[in-house]
Amino acid sequence: MKIGEIIAKMLKKEELTDAEQTFLKDYREPKPVDVAKLNEQIANLQAQFDEVKKERDDLATKAEESASAGQTEAQKLQKQLEKAQTDLKKATDERDAAIKDKGALEYDNSVSALAAENKFTSRDYLKYKLQSAKVDLKDDAAVKTFMESLKKDEAKFFAADVNGGGGGNPPPAQNKDKAPAPGDRIGTIMQGLSEAPEAK
Repeated sequence: MKIGEIIAKMLKKEELTDAEQTFLKDYREPKPVDVAKLNEQIANLQAQFDEVKKERDDLATKAEESASAGQTEAQKLQKQLEKAQTDLKKATDERDAAIKDKGALEYDNSVSALAAENKFTSRDYLKYKLQSAKVDLKDDAAVKTFMESLKKDEAKFFAADVNGGGGGNPPPAQNKDKAPAPGDRIGTIMQGLSEAPEAK
């Protein structure tokens, strides 16, 4: 029901219904609208909306940049970590190789010294036997026991002790131009024979 329709009926002098009469009796003229104030409210609401939207957009941008920066930073850290792990592995391998080489050299030197000390003729064979028996070269008692056992089982690899025997040193070569030493009877005879005139 509209006020304009009731007024139109009245102008035509048509009879109003009870409902129309009640509506007309209770009708109150609406207050005039202040357009300027309304526009101001709309402008304020738009400003608030723009501010909130900007804040949201800024937060979204920052969040995206933060996530992107975080990802980039994580990737940088990951690359640095991978490089550090690679460098560490390389350094570890080089260190372990150096320690192994040093240990092998020291072991070989110890085997050589042990072979020379016991007059063992084959350093490589001694090394093989020591490694097979897992003898700790730093354990003097174990080394001594092993060498004694090896000397019984592998006597051919031990050089025999060489001595001059009872015959003494062989006499020096005689020089026919040199007079025999005093008391050297055979030398005197030999010299006499060499100096005797040939028979004619």
